[in-house]
Amino acid sequence: MLSDNDLMKGGVLVTISWYVWFSDMGSELQLKLNRKGIFNTILYAFVALFITRVSVHLFPFRPRPFLNTDLGLFTPENLNILAFSHESSFPSDHATLFMALSYGIWKTNKKVGLFAFIYSVIFILVPRMYLGLHYPSDILIGSLIGIICVEVGFRFNFSKKFDQYIFSFEEKKPVYFYPILFVLSYQIADLFEDSRNIFGFILHGK
Repeated sequence: MLSDNDLMKGGVLVTISWYVWFSDMGSELQLKLNRKGIFNTILYAFVALFITRVSVHLFPFRPRPFLNTDLGLFTPENLNILAFSHESSFPSDHATLFMALSYGIWKTNKKVGLFAFIYSVIFILVPRMYLGLHYPSDILIGSLIGIICVEVGFRFNFSKKFDQYIFSFEEKKPVYFYPILFVLSYQIADLFEDSRNIFGFILHGK
């Protein structure tokens, strides 16, 4: 259930992100810093996920651990084998996205970010290793991609001009900004699965 349930995975991380977005700590400046941090977290997490998805196709195909008979694993009863058998396990896109989000939240709010890290490891990453969907190295490299992308983005502030445009848009047109942010949040919660299905249908007809 934990492995398949988007609400228990991305839903929790997105909810935490929205909490930090609206947390001002009694300061208008802090509110702006929080929103800048969360926006950049989402932006660089998306970049990290893109890198991971490209890497999946560039690196040699790596079957899921539960398909490796040498490991002697017991395949869980309700695991959809067909859904995973054609997808390489290295690196983990779950680890990339959710560790990127957790790290960005931590950069913005240490206490909340620590909770996000712990939650991501226990309720998102460990179940995927337990079920044989990923090797520990898949998780480790995926996590590093996410964390490094967010750290580099925060450190060099690549999106400075873009930030100014976005927050000007948020201030002047909140009626458009927040519905867009909601849809983006929804897609983060399900790991952009619906978006990928749409693009796959457009490109390949399936």
